[in-house]
Amino acid sequence: MDIASILRRSWTLTKEHRFLWWLGVLAAFTSGGAGFSGGGTNWHQQTTTSTHNAINTATNWVTHHLPLIGILALIFFVLWLGVLYLSFAANAGLIESIDSLETSNKALGFGPAFHSGRSYVWRLVGVALFSIGIILGTMLGIGVPIVALVAISFVLLPLLILSIPLAILAFIGFILLAVYVGVVANLAQRFVVLENQRVFEAFGNAHRLAWRFRPQVLLLFLANVGVSILVGISIAIAFGVAAVALFGIGIAVYAIAHILGVLIYCIVVGLFAFVTFLAISGITTAFFSSYWTIGFRALRYVQNQTK
Repeated sequence: MDIASILRRSWTLTKEHRFLWWLGVLAAFTSGGAGFSGGGTNWHQQTTTSTHNAINTATNWVTHHLPLIGILALIFFVLWLGVLYLSFAANAGLIESIDSLETSNKALGFGPAFHSGRSYVWRLVGVALFSIGIILGTMLGIGVPIVALVAISFVLLPLLILSIPLAILAFIGFILLAVYVGVVANLAQRFVVLENQRVFEAFGNAHRLAWRFRPQVLLLFLANVGVSILVGISIAIAFGVAAVALFGIGIAVYAIAHILGVLIYCIVVGLFAFVTFLAISGITTAFFSSYWTIGFRALRYVQNQTK
């Protein structure tokens, strides 16, 4: 498996087909204290009284506005579900678009890709929930005995020598499992979208594919991590340089237009930063989705050739 070729091809597709950016924008939503001498007691009492008053005021407000809070919570929940739906549909559309470009060099476009992706939403939700269930189940299965052992160790000190290394090993094992489940879920999404499989069928096939081709999948994952780090560092440097430049411009704006000018300037800069963030999220999400889709196709090709 040529990782360099996969990376180059992923970037080429992302660069040439900008409708992938818009899908990527939607898919990115699922991807001290001090001591005083004298008066210390009075200060503490006043602070405690003020805190109690604030808590009582907040409690009374919540009690008297429960219907409003319930309505707002319901609205936010519905909006959250809507965002998740759009994100999963766009994610499926990205996967299908890349596969179409690789198979027939046909660009689906934003509308058709998103519309097609809608039919896979609930199965992608199932893959995500199944992955979370595995991780949470493992966390409880390993964490509860380890926590119990550590708690007993404070009574029976000799056990502390055993419990600490076990806790460290359990933590490392849990991290490795979480990474593996994440990779398998990534592949399972492509089994769902590209081969129209059900959740458990897709997850099982993804596990077998990842386990059979462990070196190739590990290489895919490590390259993904390396590129992510480079992209993150590059974005941080760019934003740092931009922040310094914008701060300097802000001082000049204050000298010319005072507070009103600075307020307008901050609004303009904030909007520009938000749009820039969306653009970067869309591009990076489209790129990494392309990367894993092309990688999945390469793994499936090798698997079919070695049957």
